[in-house]
Amino acid sequence: MTDTVLGAIAYSEPGGWEGTYTILFVGREVTVRMALGGWDEADRVEPVQRDAVEQFSARRAELCAQADDALYAEYLRRQPELREQFGDDADRLMPIIDGMEGLSDLVTPDFFQVPLPRRGSTDRVVALTYNCSWDVELGLAVKFVNEAVAEVGPQNIVL
Repeated sequence: MTDTVLGAIAYSEPGGWEGTYTILFVGREVTVRMALGGWDEADRVEPVQRDAVEQFSARRAELCAQADDALYAEYLRRQPELREQFGDDADRLMPIIDGMEGLSDLVTPDFFQVPLPRRGSTDRVVALTYNCSWDVELGLAVKFVNEAVAEVGPQNIVL
């Protein structure tokens, strides 16, 4: 199905409604999978999800730059502790980088998630998820609520 806001989306088991979305990551365009969820092909994408994508898209460059800033701040916050924890593997898993541009060596965009709304909620929620060198199991996520960074942490903050 093709939607005017969401583009080409298709339903698959067990992922639900999915498509693609192009984000900006450290100044370059990257196309990632878009996940909208859904329990059944008959379930429609919720209006608040469509609105979340539309509002995010209207400010995509600004919000993606905010995500980059949040990721870099998280890297800086976690770096001392994790370098000590990783010991001999620190230079591989949590190397010291000179600036935000170095994130692209450590972090890879993975998903643009627009979770199903919580019952009764009108909040527009979008999460950008990433694989990262220092946490291969949980990765990273930047969660936006109503186009504002609400949380940065492991991907499970949006599950």
